[in-house]
Amino acid sequence: CSFSLVMRQVVFVVVVALAVTVTFIVLPIIINDQNPSQQHYEEFEKSARDPLKLEDPDVVTIELKLFLLMKNTPTKFKKIWEDLMRATPVKSVAVQLIIHVDFDKDNSEGWQEQVRIASQLSGSESVHGPVTSVFATSPRGLKATMLEAWAPIRGEYAMFLEDDIDVSEMLLVYAEKFIMAYGESSQKDPTVLGYKLYNQKWDEVNQRFEEKVDNGYAPFKIQEPCSWGTVFIAEPYKRYLAWFMENYESDPMIPHAWSNTWDAKKSAKKYLQRFMWEEGLFLISINFPRDLSLVSPSFSKEEPLLTNRWSVPLLTERELEGSSLLLIFPPSSNTFRSFSFDRAEVIVMKKFELKDVLSDQAMRYSCCLGCIFLLFVFLSL
Repeated sequence: CSFSLVMRQVVFVVVVALAVTVTFIVLPIIINDQNPSQQHYEEFEKSARDPLKLEDPDVVTIELKLFLLMKNTPTKFKKIWEDLMRATPVKSVAVQLIIHVDFDKDNSEGWQEQVRIASQLSGSESVHGPVTSVFATSPRGLKATMLEAWAPIRGEYAMFLEDDIDVSEMLLVYAEKFIMAYGESSQKDPTVLGYKLYNQKWDEVNQRFEEKVDNGYAPFKIQEPCSWGTVFIAEPYKRYLAWFMENYESDPMIPHAWSNTWDAKKSAKKYLQRFMWEEGLFLISINFPRDLSLVSPSFSKEEPLLTNRWSVPLLTERELEGSSLLLIFPPSSNTFRSFSFDRAEVIVMKKFELKDVLSDQAMRYSCCLGCIFLLFVFLSL
């Protein structure tokens, strides 16, 4: 009897030891070796390759798609179009201009004029590249139009411009410089989603004026998206679109962020902020003196508060005479600005990885199964 009791105790201890070993040592090693997030990235890289692109050194394969998102404001469109046509052309990047005209169910005169202008421009060749117009057949709204406009493929970049934006004559020059210095670098930074060409002075996250980054006016990395004149990179933006389709029914919140008050049904930027926060992604932002910028939102004189917060002076070619602003493209500054209660604090968010979640889940499930198994063994003795 005493011998049988001792054997039961020995078996119980051995089973517990095996369960603990499998739960906390063997399973985590197996999961980490499989590295599903790396596998997912490799599959994405394979699917992102464009089979139509030929390895011909004489063919320009670096493309910038410039999307103009319009509806029924032909006067504003004419202004931004004239500004773009005055902008300095570039040579290293092939630019394509795509005009998206949303549908106006009221059939307003402004919308009819917008459709007429976009129709005339479609199929033409501008000083920067070919022009294409796309017309919605039902009201889409800015959020849906932006999300549906670009189907990114490898080697592409994209910029979205709305009808309330003024642009600098140096816009495409700096877009090209950022693309060639960072996007086409032999050592690409996997944490970069794109390049921010708006010199932001108002902090949307904390509702206060920005604290300037003192690094000799070099570009810096910031974890806050911007829909005004940002150049997006194809690969991470493709991941964002896939992430959005998985999360479009949720309201994406971020700790301590004023953006939590935005209407998720109308704001694509709210989702992009959450994606950047989860993935640990950043934009490389311009950092010119005197708030000089390559794009600026346009407000009427009757909106002094918005003008004070958002409007910034545009960089001109004259501003560059005798300056070194065209030469400040070292590797991106290590100055990070992230989502936090104190934006001046230097924080790099932990990248969300699938393997971490799988590891945690595996441990929880294995613990439960181990307890059930132990209980079964104990009761059967």
